[in-house]
Amino acid sequence: MVGRERGLADRVTPRRGDLTLRDSLDRAGVHGLLRRVLERFLAGVLLDASGATADAFALLLARSFAAGTPALPAGGMAALPAQLAAGLGDRVRLRCPVEGIDTSGARPVLLSAAGATRARHVVVATDGATAHRLVGTPTPAPRGVVTQWWAVDDLAGRRDARAPGVLAVDARPRPSGPAVNAAIVSAAAPSYAPEGRHLVQASALIGSGAAPPSEGRMRRHAADLLGLVDTGWQELARHELPQALPAQPVPFAARRPVVVRPGLVVCGDHRDTASLQGALVSGQRAALAVLTSPDRTTAARGFEQPGERA
Repeated sequence: MVGRERGLADRVTPRRGDLTLRDSLDRAGVHGLLRRVLERFLAGVLLDASGATADAFALLLARSFAAGTPALPAGGMAALPAQLAAGLGDRVRLRCPVEGIDTSGARPVLLSAAGATRARHVVVATDGATAHRLVGTPTPAPRGVVTQWWAVDDLAGRRDARAPGVLAVDARPRPSGPAVNAAIVSAAAPSYAPEGRHLVQASALIGSGAAPPSEGRMRRHAADLLGLVDTGWQELARHELPQALPAQPVPFAARRPVVVRPGLVVCGDHRDTASLQGALVSGQRAALAVLTSPDRTTAARGFEQPGERA
């Protein structure tokens, strides 16, 4: 039974102690090219180039990568929430901002542009900053990223034979630009590209008040990493996400409570681990908390305790 097993995070954390990633690599004697590759790959995953992220969390992600198979949904990441909402029909109301939650009565009252809604349970499924504004839960500092997308007509101008379907990082002693990674996404997921073209992406870290790098700097660095000539690239989109992930500093907390008070539940990657998997696990814990709450007349059936994986 999943509910009786300890998750991966629970198994990793007690053995690792409160080490930062930087200190852990120092202790292991990792240096040179291997260290630069690890640090710059993990910088793009953790959105932290300082090495201050908890080593236990970095190891948790590394274990998950090694055990799983990387994949991209054919319909994009929006396919995940779309699948969850598919059976709910018109009960899902969009573009109706929540203005606050009144918890002064016996049951919480949701205050939105559509009016006040009294409910047995309110589940706040948002980013950490929004959850803090609505219910006051503490949230870790945010980590930011900017991702740039281009359409490229032809890869024939490649300067060398680097594998097109892999993620590229700059492991040189002095990186030539701001990107923490770049990839020809359509080499792994052809349906993502505009018809007859290739889709290229690059990501760079943002934060600490510094201006995000320009499209030109990111394009030139991406082309350098991928062995391409950057002429004729069409900019498709630019996503600047200053609160993309919550930081995971030491001491590492793999799990935070989801029940704020009776009837008020909060979930998101800020309650578990800073990852898509953490957000999903948190959502499952929130659902289980609602289904098994004391004011329910029947206990939940068919629900297992979630196992922490990433």
